[in-house]
Amino acid sequence: MLQTLFLQWNVPLDAVNEVINGLKKWTNGNQEIQPVGSNVPQAAPAQQAGVQNGQIPGVQTGQQQGIQLVRPFMAVSEMAEVPGFNAVIEAKPNWADYFTVWSDGTIDVNLADPSMIALITGVTPATATQFVKHIWGPDGIPFTSDDVPYQNWNDVMMQLGMSSQQFQIVQNLLSLTSTVDRVDSTGTIGKYSTTISVVAKRSSVPVAYLLWQEK
Repeated sequence: MLQTLFLQWNVPLDAVNEVINGLKKWTNGNQEIQPVGSNVPQAAPAQQAGVQNGQIPGVQTGQQQGIQLVRPFMAVSEMAEVPGFNAVIEAKPNWADYFTVWSDGTIDVNLADPSMIALITGVTPATATQFVKHIWGPDGIPFTSDDVPYQNWNDVMMQLGMSSQQFQIVQNLLSLTSTVDRVDSTGTIGKYSTTISVVAKRSSVPVAYLLWQEK
């Protein structure tokens, strides 16, 4: 998945493997990806992507099975310290907007944009666009009263045009309702304004606040 993303950003091919291996070594210490273009039989898509237990480097939150955890990323900015990551920064100056350390390891299919759906599932951009537009309902406008969010995995699979075998590979990377929410609230009085950003995990009792930032 990361290989696909970085190549879409026009990161040089030789740098892609170096960067992803650096990200994985930060959290795993000893696991490397299969180089792009190798003739060696490749692993399942989730393994190729550097995804374990539905999480990607930069969104790691726990120890992976059978692998010594070195340290999870504590902030997205730490990814820039990985050897070779300058190639990503040069190719995509706003790269940090695409990653988070606050995640349950899944992508909410009812909130993701077409590019994210295509990246995660491997469907074509056209299919991903139609998948997202289906949610918008008859008026074709997102976040209105006639929206039709996906309620079950069978509908998601059918709308993506995937077989059950194909869908099983990516299902653990998806969710119908994310357990982590981000809320940005801005209050304005005259020429003064303040924004409060909150990231909260609703699956815990009481609600766990992962970030509370005022600026």
